[in-house]
Amino acid sequence: MSGKIMKDACPLYAIAVCVLLLTFLELIKVEHYGALKAVRLFFGGSPMGRPVLMMGFLLNVALIQCMNVNPIRYLLKNNTYLLIRYGKREILLLKLFVNAFFLNVAYVALVFAALGLSMPLCGLDVSALACVETAELAGRGFLACLFCSLVQIVCSIKWEEQRTFMAMMAFAIVCAFLSCRNPGVFTVFPVRLAGPGLFLNIALCIMCLAAGIDVSLRLYQKKGEE
Repeated sequence: MSGKIMKDACPLYAIAVCVLLLTFLELIKVEHYGALKAVRLFFGGSPMGRPVLMMGFLLNVALIQCMNVNPIRYLLKNNTYLLIRYGKREILLLKLFVNAFFLNVAYVALVFAALGLSMPLCGLDVSALACVETAELAGRGFLACLFCSLVQIVCSIKWEEQRTFMAMMAFAIVCAFLSCRNPGVFTVFPVRLAGPGLFLNIALCIMCLAAGIDVSLRLYQKKGEE
C-alpha cells in the first residue's frame, strides 16, 4: 500500500518541483530574500506582512494537502476492503500516520532540492549554505509540515474533501497573519531561534504532534461509533 501511494504521488512531485522553483525564484530574485530565509518563510517561520509573501506559505500548505490526498482517500475514506483485511479502523489510521510521515520526508527533501536548483539561476552559490542552519531548518520544517498534515487528517475525519480544503486554507491564512507577531518558542513553525529556546521549541513541536495524533485517534474512534 505504501509503495502504491508513493508511486501515485510521483506526478504530484513533478508539479511540486515546478511550483517550488517559481516560488523560490520569486522570493530570492524579486523579493531579495536569502536562500534559507526564503525556505524559512515558505515553511511559515518568517513574518508575512504582504500578500506576495503569504502566497509562498499558502502554496506550501496547498502542496502538503495534495501529497496527502491519496493516502487519505485509500486509508480513511474509501477503505471498505482494507477494513475487511485489517479488521480494525485504528490500524488504518496508524498506517495513514506512517504514510504521512514518509510523504513529508520526501516533500521536505523536494523543497531543498528545488532550492538547490533555483540558487544558481539567481546567481547564488549552493556551497555557501550554512550546514547547521540548513539542517535545523530541514528538521523544523519537517515538523511544521507534519503538523499541517495532522490538521488535514483531523479535518478529513470530520468533513469531506471540499470542506477540508477550505478549512486548511483558512488555517493557513490565520497562521500567515499571526506570523507578524513574535511567538517566541510557542509555535510549530521554524521561526529563528537559538540556544535553549530552540530545543524547547522542538520539544513543544513534538508534544503538539503527539497531541494531534491522540486527537485524531479519539475522533476516528468516535466517528466509527456513530
